[in-house]
Amino acid sequence: MDEVVKIATKGLNAMPPKGGYTGSDAEFRSAIEYMVNNSK
Repeated sequence: MDEVVKIATKGLNAMPPKGGYTGSDAEFRSAIEYMVNNSK
């Protein structure tokens, strides 16, 4: 999970850092954890 958050926070290829999200790092991490946990 930490690696997913790290990549999403920094951005990858055409994806901007945090996908353009302007909220806090904690909120961003919570959103990623929610999406990953509910995609199974």
